[in-house]
Order: sequence, then C-alpha cells, then structure tokens
Amino acid sequence: MEKLIIGQDMALGVFICIVLLIETIWAWVIYKWRRRFLGNYLIPATMILICSIFWAISTGLPQNEVAGPTAIPSLFEALLVLFSLGLIYNVYKKKLAPDPLAGNLKKLALGLGIIFIHILTINFLGYFLSTFIFIVSFIYFLEYKNHLVIWGVGIGWTTFSYYIFYKLLYIQLPLGYLYERFFQVS
Repeated sequence: MEKLIIGQDMALGVFICIVLLIETIWAWVIYKWRRRFLGNYLIPATMILICSIFWAISTGLPQNEVAGPTAIPSLFEALLVLFSLGLIYNVYKKKLAPDPLAGNLKKLALGLGIIFIHILTINFLGYFLSTFIFIVSFIYFLEYKNHLVIWGVGIGWTTFSYYIFYKLLYIQLPLGYLYERFFQVS
C-alpha cells in the first residue's frame, strides 16, 4: 500500500511539472511575440495550473457516491479552466487590451493583506460572519460606491453559501470559536 501512495505522489509531481512546463513555454512565446499581453496570459495560465493541481489531488479522494466530495470543486475547476482558455485565446488573437502600466503596489499589498486576514479569521469568527465582513470590506476597499449593492452582495453570498453548502450539500463549514462559545455548541 505504501508503494501505491508514493506512486500517486510521484505521478502528481510529474503531472504538475508537465503542466508547469507547458505554461512556461507559452509564457516565453507570448513574451517574445506579444510582450505587452504577458500579464493577460499569466493570470489565466496560473488559474489553469492551480485547477490542474487541485484536480490531480482530488483524484485520490474516495468516490463512494455519484456526486461525491469532488463534484462541486470539479465543476468549478472545469469552468475556471474553460474561461481561462477563452482568455488565453483572446490574448493570442489580440482581442484584449494590452497590459496596463504598473499600478499601485501598496494597494495590491493591502488587498492581499485583507484576504490573508479573512483566511485567518475563519476559524475564530466562523465562515459565514468572516466571509460577510470580508466581502463588504473588500468591496469598500475597491472603492465601489453603491452601498445597497455592497451590502446586498455580502448578505446574498452569505445566504447563498449557507443554503447551498449547509442545507443542500450538508457540508459543515466552520462556525467559529465565538459562535460555539456563545451558543455552547459541542
């Protein structure tokens, strides 16, 4: 049994290396012939790489049901890959605008910090509360002005994820330390 697991890990590593090699070659081609479009290529190519890695990892999960634990993530991965391939095609055909000049890197770092804080607070505040706070604060951070839309998206996503994951799929999302402490959930 140990050899099988090592074999699967080795196959996963080889698969990741092959996908990474293909994307690196394409990045070099775009860098040489369509340099101003390199950023438009790198983002969807990275999404394809990440989806490929997650798909390869998920193939090792047990499949007991018709729609097992990999069904929804696999659907999202397939859609992300499909849309990313569409973006790469548009880069190849020059249908997208060239990459803009470098933007505000401080704002980028702050945005990544907000995402990182959200990830850290999920176990303390719970998925629903931390995600609601994250969505509302991140949309304000992006300087969107319509308050009704901002709060509607926050409430809408939280409600949607509650019904889809908690009620329909019976996936237990983290309720958080505060919720468990306040309501004495064991």
